[in-house]
This record gives sequence, C-alpha cells and structure tokens, in this order.
Amino acid sequence: DLGDGITMTLLHPAAPSARSLNNASVVTRVEYNRVSFLFTGDAEVTSEEEMISRSTNLRSTVLKVGHHGSRTSTSPAFLNAISPAVAVIMLGADNKYGHPHPETISKLTSAGVKVYRTDIHGTIVISTDGERITVQTEKKSEPEPTSEYRYVGSKNSDIYHFPTCRFAKSIKSENMIWFSSVAEAKATGYRPCGTCKPQ
Repeated sequence: DLGDGITMTLLHPAAPSARSLNNASVVTRVEYNRVSFLFTGDAEVTSEEEMISRSTNLRSTVLKVGHHGSRTSTSPAFLNAISPAVAVIMLGADNKYGHPHPETISKLTSAGVKVYRTDIHGTIVISTDGERITVQTEKKSEPEPTSEYRYVGSKNSDIYHFPTCRFAKSIKSENMIWFSSVAEAKATGYRPCGTCKPQ
C-alpha cells in the first residue's frame, strides 16, 4: 500500500536464478483506481510464461515494454493478458543491439497499442488521476510504423524502405519520413530501395 489509494503488487520473480539475470528482473504492477502500470524490467518470455501460469492479474493501462523492445520479450500471450492502451520502450538511439526489434513493434501496433520510445520521444512522463492518463514527451516525432505508415525514408535521401530493412535501421529518428503507400512515396519524389525492394 503506497497510500492515497495506490497499490504496488510484486509479480515476479518467484524463484530468481543467477544464471538468467534478465528473467530475475523484478516485475511490478502499480494500480491507482481504474489506471494501472506494468513495469517489466528485462523480463523475457520465460518470465512472462511463469506470470501467466500463476493466473496473475496482468491487465494494465500502460506497459513498460520488457528488455528494451527485444524480440525475446512481449510474447503474444503476454501482450494479450496485459491488453495495454499505451506502451513505453526505454532504449538508446542507434544502440548496437538493434532495439527495439521490428517484431516487437509490429506486435504492439497490430494490437492497437500506442507506442512511445525514449530514442524518438526523449523523456516520457505519464500522469494519471486514477481515471485517465496524460502523456507528455520531450520531443515530437514522425508517425510510428503502424499499419497506416508502411514505408520509411530519410529526409537526407530520395530512397524509401521497409522499416525492417538494414538501411532503414540506420536512419536517425529525427530524419525519418513515413509513407502509407508506395504511391505516396513516389509522389513525394522517393524511389524504392534496391535491397528490400518495397513495391
């Protein structure tokens, strides 16, 4: 009990192992009236399966995405159990691990989750009165790669790519420009990447 109607529940780990530090991450759920936050640390699929098997109440308004958006976390079953409206991914820009992985972004956006990323949005502050949430970000951004925005280009070139293309991953967030269709990209003067061939 944190006071003022706010509670924190420790969900994981039940039996932490030094052999798997990511899966020894502390996972907590903070609840205030009708709004809840799930903080997952670096927990991976093994941890997610354990939490689901314990019939833990995981449903949360906001999800702090596990392991910086790695493909080793945020399984479909876990995401379905949480059913978040908003997800926050904490990561550094142009990190050597390629986080967040496209598979994770795709799962989140396909589930209709609004995604915020520290590499794109900078500092992210989420406030709540227990009934609704307000999200404030340090930086504005270009649209996220959702079903509406399927291709990405750089403001410094005339080539567009699939978001999963290795060349797309090297585009700095502030230089990204998103297109919903091939026709839109070509109408803007962009041509398709010869590697990923987004036709």
